[in-house]
Amino acid sequence: MYRLWETQQAFWCDLTEYLVVANDYAPADETMPWRVGVEAARTPREVASEVLETFRLVANFVQDVVFDDVWVLLRAASLGYHDYPRVVALRADVEVRRINDMARTIEGIAASVERGFLGPLSAFDVAALVWAVADGLAVIHAVMPEIDDMTVPIDDGNGPQPWKLLGFACRAIIDQATTHVGGGHADGGHPPVVVDEPVPPPTRWSDEQQEVLALATRIFVERFRAGGSAEISAYGDLTIHRLAREAGVSRRAIYNVWPSVTDLRLDLLVSLLHGRARAHRDVLSRLTRPESFGSLITALLAPPPSTTVAPGHAALAFLVDLNNHAVREVFATASRGLIDETRVWIAANRPPSDGGRRVPDDALAVLVIALAAGANRLRRTCPAAEVRPHGAVTTVEAFSTLSLDGSHSPAT
Repeated sequence: MYRLWETQQAFWCDLTEYLVVANDYAPADETMPWRVGVEAARTPREVASEVLETFRLVANFVQDVVFDDVWVLLRAASLGYHDYPRVVALRADVEVRRINDMARTIEGIAASVERGFLGPLSAFDVAALVWAVADGLAVIHAVMPEIDDMTVPIDDGNGPQPWKLLGFACRAIIDQATTHVGGGHADGGHPPVVVDEPVPPPTRWSDEQQEVLALATRIFVERFRAGGSAEISAYGDLTIHRLAREAGVSRRAIYNVWPSVTDLRLDLLVSLLHGRARAHRDVLSRLTRPESFGSLITALLAPPPSTTVAPGHAALAFLVDLNNHAVREVFATASRGLIDETRVWIAANRPPSDGGRRVPDDALAVLVIALAAGANRLRRTCPAAEVRPHGAVTTVEAFSTLSLDGSHSPAT
């Protein structure tokens, strides 16, 4: 190994870059989740409710695809470390292309129900919002799989039909960003999608290095998918020896507190998630009642000071260790607490219903947390696609107010 890379750090940097090139660039646009169901949407439109039913089925399936994609979690986990310049540039390039592609697909979905983007939000803005929500939901689902069973029943004339959270979010986002324009496409389908495929940069690794990187990637992913690991690999440079040396104490003094490096790293995760919870609680406590949902999402999207690493971001590194039962439980407990505190705030500040059915407070809390977390990660990976504050505000308000009786459906 040292013949191919001078240091372990150099190897890990190259492995991170290899993961981006091999798994962000390699898949063709046609394999992206949002392309699923495009051909089905090309069929002639007879009844608006049939279009919505196709949209619902496709959106629910897309959620299953996203939740099952291990690379979504690996992308999030990589953000637990300092940004590596080459990876930052590569990821920003591929993500802006993917979001552009998603925007074209969303334009087609809107056109199929005779709606257009005439307001302040463009199809690209909407795609960035959907991307953020999908990313946020996928990470929450990894530690709280029960959200997959959380649905929002909407009645578009054929009785209540279950929309999974991502599908409901897509519908609400498109609804609030578009208006009825008439004159839709004659076949009720999508306009052509013309976006250049991401082109991987020329490789700078030798054949031997690529073989090692491919093998390391396979081992890494297999370990990630496996269960029952007793080890914690995040922050591998945090060792008992290093901590003792930098603290100026003996290793025995450290072992008296933490019997193993695994215990040490687990307590680090607990500390980071407690820090995330404190920051979230501070945001909620600063909002004077009654507050709009716009104030909530604006506060949650506020970037930390440039000199500060947000505890929630640092904790992301431990997503690679979800096969460790203790890590998974720590994440799950922290996430449930965060969502529950948000649900309590929503219940206390949400305007009374006008009598119609609307999304429950617990589902709304999950969507708010997902949007905020996904948008904050997108700000790091692809600044050109950063979620605009106005879009985030109107999105959360749409989540809160969209009628489940179908009176504000995209087809009306």
